[in-house]
Amino acid sequence: MVAFDGSILYVGTYSGLLKSNDGGSTLNKTPITNSPYSLVRIDTVLFVSSYGSSYALADGDTEWTSFPYDNSHVAISAYSQVAIDTSLYMATDGGVFKFSWNDSTWTNKSKGLINKRVVSLIANGSALYAGTNGSGVFVSRNGGNTWTESDEGIDRVSHVFNGCNR
Repeated sequence: MVAFDGSILYVGTYSGLLKSNDGGSTLNKTPITNSPYSLVRIDTVLFVSSYGSSYALADGDTEWTSFPYDNSHVAISAYSQVAIDTSLYMATDGGVFKFSWNDSTWTNKSKGLINKRVVSLIANGSALYAGTNGSGVFVSRNGGNTWTESDEGIDRVSHVFNGCNR
C-alpha cells in the first residue's frame, strides 16, 4: 500500500506502516506494526486497516487510536476500506462491515453476498462495489444493506483485485 494524505506519504510494508514528510526521501516507522492494507480519510480522521485491527489518527493528534476487530463479527484480514459520507466500510475475509465511530462497533453489511471473502471495495457516489475471491462483483445502493450481482462478462472464478477510489 502506498498512499498520500495531503503532503504526507504513507507506505505499507509487511512490518508495518511507514510515514514520510519529505516525499519519500526519509521513511519513519509509525506505531502500526501490523501489515496495513488500505488508508482512507473521513473528514478530519485518517483510517488505516491492517491485519487484526484498524487505526485512526485525527488531525492534530500525534497518537493513533486502535480499533481491534471483534473476531466473532469481523474477520481478521481487512483488505480494503472506503468512505461514503461519514461512514467507513471495510472488505474482509468475512464480508463487508461498517464501522460506527460513535460507539466503536462493527456491523455486518453482507446480506446477499454469495462469497463472503471480499477482497476489493470501492465507492462511486453512494454505490458500493465489492469484488470477491472467485464469485465476481456485487453492488449495493443502500449502504450495504443488500447486495446484488453486477458482474456481466466476468468469469465467476476470477479473483477481483483491489481497486482505487478517486
